[in-house]
Amino acid sequence: AKFRKHKGGIKMHTLYDVEAQVPAFVHITEAKVHDSKAMPEIPYEKGAHYIFDRGYNDLAIFTR
Repeated sequence: AKFRKHKGGIKMHTLYDVEAQVPAFVHITEAKVHDSKAMPEIPYEKGAHYIFDRGYNDLAIFTR
């Protein structure tokens, strides 16, 4: 957090490969960045399951 001297925050958006049991993709943003801004960076895979916080529910992004 840029307005603080001793604290900060980040979000780590992760695409996890369940079969290999490792992260397949990681995108790190400042904590203040809304999750919807990170979604275009995550590669989509057919048949995969994506889990989001309930505050983000713009399902139109999946049809693009």
